[in-house]
Amino acid sequence: MLAIISFLIIVLLSILAGQVFRKQYKKNNLANCLAMLVVMVMSTTIGIIIATWVPDMVLSTLISIAISTVLVIVLTAKLPVRMMIDGFTMLFMGAMMGAMLSLMTTNYATLSLVFFTTVYIGSIIGAIGLWNMEDYPAFKKAVPFHIVTTATLAVCILVVGTVVYSTTNNETHEPTTTHQHHQH
Repeated sequence: MLAIISFLIIVLLSILAGQVFRKQYKKNNLANCLAMLVVMVMSTTIGIIIATWVPDMVLSTLISIAISTVLVIVLTAKLPVRMMIDGFTMLFMGAMMGAMLSLMTTNYATLSLVFFTTVYIGSIIGAIGLWNMEDYPAFKKAVPFHIVTTATLAVCILVVGTVVYSTTNNETHEPTTTHQHHQH
């Protein structure tokens, strides 16, 4: 359930951020770096999510790359080709790292999923705010209200989902007792 929530947050914020990037595009080097940041964190998080559903490293990486490709197109459509190419190069690295990280994690899969989803939310807000700093000297005004509202709601849903997941996960596991058998 938590992975589905995280996946929906990633998709929704990618769609909204893509719209903001297209409306407020400015030709400068910072825009390329910010797009690369967003794509790298997004594809890493997608890799983590997909690897929780598909526990095979090769398949989860391939699926992560495919889904991240669609989201990069959503993020960078109608922006300069250089930004799209930078995004595609970052998505390969991020999707592979995310799948490997998720499959190598043993005890902290939930923490990894929540952490990287939260980092993605922060990277969206940071990228949009820095993207618009020339027009809006105050960072709070540089990020559109609907992005802040959606990000805040996403964090709240993520926190509630984590709490629900943690409590239901703890209740379903019976404490195991070890029996020692001695042979004489």
